[in-house]
Amino acid sequence: MSFENPTAIRADDLLRHLQDLRTGTYEGGKSRSAKEDLYRKGIELLAPIAVSILEEANALFLNGTGEVQVMGRQMMAPAV
Repeated sequence: MSFENPTAIRADDLLRHLQDLRTGTYEGGKSRSAKEDLYRKGIELLAPIAVSILEEANALFLNGTGEVQVMGRQMMAPAV
């Protein structure tokens, strides 16, 4: 994915976050349960990427001696 002006995109993200703070919403969710559901979906999207980065860091910097775990979810990442 390539953006012509990444700084503008980050500014849009910040402004959206500030709007959420003003309105007490999160990505359009108004109730607590709606906001929590949206947050969980975001975690589900980010978790595989974070685990991949941590596994790579473990291999590069710790020679595979570390262990990557995902806490708070039923599925655990394989130990490295």
